[in-house]
Amino acid sequence: FYARVLSPDAERDPSFVAVSVRVPGDAKAPFVAETNASSGKKSIAWNEVEASLNVAIREHKRDDQTSPPPRLSLASTDARVAETFLFDAEERRRRRAKNNATGKSEQGSDTEDISCAVFAVDASGSVSSTPAADVAAALEATQLARAASASFPERSDSASFPFPDLVRVAPFHRGGRDFYFATCAVDFAAFAFVVLFYQLTVHADAAGEALVETYHQGLFPIDYVLATTSCLALVVLDRVLYLHKAHVLKTAYHFLSFAFFSAFTFKLYHHHGALSLRATETGRDGLLRVFFLLKSASFALNARQVRSGYKRHGHDGVYSSPASSASRVDALTYLGSALYFATPFLYELRVLLDYACVDSSLDLHDWLKLENIKRDLRKCDFRNRNARAMHPFGSPQPRSKKVLAQGGGAFVLLLSVVLAPFFIFSTSNPQVGVNPVYKVSLNVSISSAVPNGVHHVHGPLSSSDGHLATKKLAASYPLFLGGRRASLATPETWASLRTASRFAPPVKAQEQVQEVCLAPDSDTVWHLPPPALSDFNETGIAVGSRLTAEWRLTRALPADETVVVAASRGVVLDEKTVAAFRDALSFDGDRDGEKRDSTDEKEKPDAGFPSVLVKNLYPRVWRLYGAGEPAANYTTTQGVDCVLSLRNDRRAGDKDSSFRARWWALRCFVDVGKDSPSLPEEEENPAFSPCASVGFGPEIVLVSAEVATGALASFSKLVGGVTGMYVAYVLAVGHFARGMTTNLVARIPFVELPSTHRLLKLCDDIYAMRAAREFVLEEKLFWLLVRIYRSNAVLFEFSRTPAGGATPERPPLFSQTPLPASLNPGLTRRAGRTVQR
Repeated sequence: FYARVLSPDAERDPSFVAVSVRVPGDAKAPFVAETNASSGKKSIAWNEVEASLNVAIREHKRDDQTSPPPRLSLASTDARVAETFLFDAEERRRRRAKNNATGKSEQGSDTEDISCAVFAVDASGSVSSTPAADVAAALEATQLARAASASFPERSDSASFPFPDLVRVAPFHRGGRDFYFATCAVDFAAFAFVVLFYQLTVHADAAGEALVETYHQGLFPIDYVLATTSCLALVVLDRVLYLHKAHVLKTAYHFLSFAFFSAFTFKLYHHHGALSLRATETGRDGLLRVFFLLKSASFALNARQVRSGYKRHGHDGVYSSPASSASRVDALTYLGSALYFATPFLYELRVLLDYACVDSSLDLHDWLKLENIKRDLRKCDFRNRNARAMHPFGSPQPRSKKVLAQGGGAFVLLLSVVLAPFFIFSTSNPQVGVNPVYKVSLNVSISSAVPNGVHHVHGPLSSSDGHLATKKLAASYPLFLGGRRASLATPETWASLRTASRFAPPVKAQEQVQEVCLAPDSDTVWHLPPPALSDFNETGIAVGSRLTAEWRLTRALPADETVVVAASRGVVLDEKTVAAFRDALSFDGDRDGEKRDSTDEKEKPDAGFPSVLVKNLYPRVWRLYGAGEPAANYTTTQGVDCVLSLRNDRRAGDKDSSFRARWWALRCFVDVGKDSPSLPEEEENPAFSPCASVGFGPEIVLVSAEVATGALASFSKLVGGVTGMYVAYVLAVGHFARGMTTNLVARIPFVELPSTHRLLKLCDDIYAMRAAREFVLEEKLFWLLVRIYRSNAVLFEFSRTPAGGATPERPPLFSQTPLPASLNPGLTRRAGRTVQR
């Protein structure tokens, strides 16, 4: 097995032997068939020759008992087939054809009494890796023994059986076959499968969004990077082995890669534990089977390549042709070539790798020119041998081609490219959904008013009298921090919110509207160190300070802007508000000795505590867009009024006990207004608390816009939304389309070629000379090709059809036979008139 697989001289089944036999002059001699009575020419009885040759092979192998001898069977008696493998017979045939063309007759009779045939070699059970060569050696040895016995009859010990007069024996076999391109296609399919589904298959990702999460995080797992890189490296290594026709290394590559992938996939499939593929319900075991199926197809093609061997071009040289399947002009090959050239960097990487691995007299620029010429010639050849060869000259283009394939199809495609982004990023897309807020927090703080802003002090400051001067620093003091205890609900109707707006917002789903209520008491205690408390009393509680409310809203999308801030413009403290704050801060017991009970506190939330009334602390209704800051006063200018009070945990009525904690409470209500259409006329107090059921806490109404979700969200981030898609993709497609429809005249001499067979043959000769390591001829032929392209007249002559035409060969529009007079009225239409000839 290893001798047959690894030996470069091993024959690949089936093996053949081409034999040329001299026809005996005597008509009654052995191996002579019946003579043709009309021509008088004798022929060979090839069945008798077959029997005699098998006897000779058996006698020659009589002493070899290791395996049965090969057996010959007649495969073809066509002289042209046999003469292809017999150089001397081919030369005599060419010389005879030349003499017949010139009217000369050859002297001698040795040119007319040679017959040729091809025999198939059946070496079943033989251990030899070169059965055809062994048969040829046996027949030549028998021929020499016969010649020696004829010269020395007294020393003859050869068997007495008739043997034909052999002129030449040429062994040959099928030769190598090319499975590289099918193998490469399967390997690239497996590589794409690894890129898309590796993390879903190997990692514990039941949601199937591993690649999307990796894109959002901006980091790839190292095992994923190594897996994709390894698959790509194996594809490159296979290409290098193919270029060098390294059969032994190809065999090692096949077995090692098969062992590696089999061990990896079986270990992963039978792995026990949390990542057990057999225990999941996400279909990851099915994905692994698909991957192994792709690799199994690749291994099968590799095994066929190892068994059949590589095609050899020239002697021990490397033959780098762009594609052995390039001579095919069917639609499948054309689509495969189009996909190959459309894949970014694939063509360039292949050309550079070939140039690095193949010996050539051309530099890189000349190499690229040759590849480009061969590529354009193949495209032109496909057009000539398909579209033009099947379309009659002068006939109109079929409607199916104009409407569907070219004109109408291209029009619809370009129009779709222009309009598709509008539909992709519209609310009609099923990937567009509601993006509700799931977490909120509120921070109510006081910012001190410092005329000159924030001051940073560097070094000692002193006044003119030598005393140290001090400057006030701007600061922000948080009062109320809420959000840990929150209620997020969707109202039944917009009117139930009593927003004083006449029209509801244009939302598609009711879930886009949310009413958020927080607990009235802060989630944190209020405590400041003595220096900060002193600054707070001096600069914070002062006229001009600003009380602000800042809502932090958290949502799922977009990924780069999940948290948005809805901040109010704030309320500037006046003297009345400052006095109320100072009263609340200095309060240290029950007012006037009155006791507070739970019933009184429920009915009047701030009973017994000094409070600060803040009008229009923040807008009530906010609009949350997919990207950007929230917009206040959406559909209404309604604001939220709040009452601040400083609470403590001192027991009611016990003035001597000290409190352990203080916190701010925030009770809010909304003034509907007399002009509200939803307010009854008999209602005297239009103010109400929207969150009365949860303790009169702060409330906000959010109207979220629909955003892209799922795969559309990832795609939107990748392309930069509809603007980025138009700038980066649609305009690029427009530039490409404009390039295809302009500057076409300049390429007419090079792409509108009636025939490419001469130029393609010249390119193939360049590749053949490179394979045979005839680098002088390679460069000479290349510069011949360059000179052809430099002269339009020479290119015009080289691109003529085999019949000498200057236009592509096309089927005629009408039959050359004239129509009968009854069917040819002689009417013609010119300039809109019907004229009788």
